[in-house]
Amino acid sequence: MENNSQEPNKSHFHKGLNHSIMIDNLINSVIGIPITVEAKKDCQMLKITGESVLPKDKVKAFLTKKNPVAPLWIIDLYYDVEKLWGIRADVLICQMFHETGYLTSWWSAPERKNMAGIGVTGETSKTFMPGYEFDSKNKIYKKGYSYSTYVQAVQAHFAHMEAYVNSVYVNEAVRWDARYDVAFMVNRGKPPIIYVTQLNGRWAMSNNYGESIEGIYNAIVKS
Repeated sequence: MENNSQEPNKSHFHKGLNHSIMIDNLINSVIGIPITVEAKKDCQMLKITGESVLPKDKVKAFLTKKNPVAPLWIIDLYYDVEKLWGIRADVLICQMFHETGYLTSWWSAPERKNMAGIGVTGETSKTFMPGYEFDSKNKIYKKGYSYSTYVQAVQAHFAHMEAYVNSVYVNEAVRWDARYDVAFMVNRGKPPIIYVTQLNGRWAMSNNYGESIEGIYNAIVKS
């Protein structure tokens, strides 16, 4: 059963350009939810831009197995907004799963709603500093951003990714992501990222960051 508590108002979302992917030759997965041939091919070279290939219900079913109390309408938010950005919801959701431990992390908790580790560096402070959030359990401030609504949080995730996949400055991204300008300048002069494995050393310092996201995607395909 879906956890529909605190479901946000989806009227905040806007329609955008449709970066369509032709999806054909549907087959049935073991659990009876349609999965495409494209999804199976996609596992090898996982592109970030375009439209989702994984069916939303299959993603929700996978999340429920990992975290039975997860608010599944967050998945809807990702799928609802992907056309605005031209960035795949299914890929960003897999990144979100990796970053938040399937919505169990301190940063993704309702008090902070950080879906992608935006601004999170591991740095701490004993006193308040801008861009830090207070950890009441450990009595320390942690560097990173929090969001007032899940709508804002999901939009910020897409907006932040724009700095990596698009070499053209996106004015709409600044509205949602306080780190967009910094990320855009860091990536300026570098080729736009196409595949998730190219996030290695750029979104995160890890040399297998993208592979971890691919691994989650592949597991959903096979589920």
